[in-house]
Amino acid sequence: MDYKSKELASKGVMPVWLRIVLVIFSFLFLTAIFQIIGVATTDISMDDLMHSENLSTGQMFFLQFLGTLAMFSVVLFYRKFIDKLSIKSLGFGLKCFNKDMIRGFVLALICIGMGSLVLYVLGYVEIENNEVSYVGFLLQLLLFFLVAVNEEVLVRGYILNNLMLVSNKYLALFISSLIFMVLHLLNPNLSTIGVINLFLAGIMLGSAYVFTQNLWFAISLHLFWNFIQGPVMGYSVSGMAMDSVFKLKLSGNEIWHGGAFGFEGSLMCTIVLIVSIASIIGYYHRSKKVNLK
Repeated sequence: MDYKSKELASKGVMPVWLRIVLVIFSFLFLTAIFQIIGVATTDISMDDLMHSENLSTGQMFFLQFLGTLAMFSVVLFYRKFIDKLSIKSLGFGLKCFNKDMIRGFVLALICIGMGSLVLYVLGYVEIENNEVSYVGFLLQLLLFFLVAVNEEVLVRGYILNNLMLVSNKYLALFISSLIFMVLHLLNPNLSTIGVINLFLAGIMLGSAYVFTQNLWFAISLHLFWNFIQGPVMGYSVSGMAMDSVFKLKLSGNEIWHGGAFGFEGSLMCTIVLIVSIASIIGYYHRSKKVNLK
């Protein structure tokens, strides 16, 4: 986005902070409406909706689809009519699509793989084979794709993007990561370390975006982070137990393996996130391809 476009967008028809507040509340309200309609037209009960750990993978996918539909309805409306900017400017440029998708997958694999290897060597986890349905496995992949698109377009594509119009990119990254953390505070089995790691995950997912304004790396990293963590390795994903290729037997102090919240509730995850953040920011600072601000 050029300087003139940023100047006009930062003024807009309402202040940036008000746009962000309205987008968040509009998203939450419309998601609730869509999901209530979903409950009324399916066999999902309100109790299931309030206790998501009771939902099947198919039910979670359906509700996540409704949430993603609500997100796009809100974000695209505000982008077009309030921000008066293009949808593409949210971060949908295709120039580095293939590379970013591969990089996101590789980083997620390294983070979860290396963290799990260390936990295995230290005796905090034992890994066993498990039976999993191929259809269920594919459905989980699609579920986490929707989760990644939903959260990345909202938090990085809209919120972080708008914050960068009126503040330093690192302050914008900090604030958007706090918002990302707050949006997950109702997750089941959330621990203190889990809260800290949710904030750090927001920093990690937004670290490339503040330099590139492109969403594909964050979407890929978010997708495969959740998918490798849950359906492959067998950790709970943000407190949600998943059918998985491997079955983990956890032992010792859960501060290291995360317990019921999953890998994201562990001190090992904290270490992995800090190293990843430093690596991503360091890479873009060294890269001559990026015009640093």
